[in-house]
Amino acid sequence: MLREFILETIADLDVGDGVLLKTLIEVAELQLAGHPRFSSGRFTNWIRFVKVDLECEGVVERVGPKSPQRVRLTERGT
Repeated sequence: MLREFILETIADLDVGDGVLLKTLIEVAELQLAGHPRFSSGRFTNWIRFVKVDLECEGVVERVGPKSPQRVRLTERGT
């Protein structure tokens, strides 16, 4: 579920320079609020964990300087 959410959100929001990780977390907190799997409503760690998995699979990659962190889809992720 979060995997698809991250991939779709990056595809929707990336205008060429990636998407801020902070933005992914904020959008998740808005769109997925109240979801039974995430009753706490806090998505920081969940988004980070899944993003790291996607990086390891080569589906997303970090863009630009280390901070603030941005990610974008790779060819494998499109």
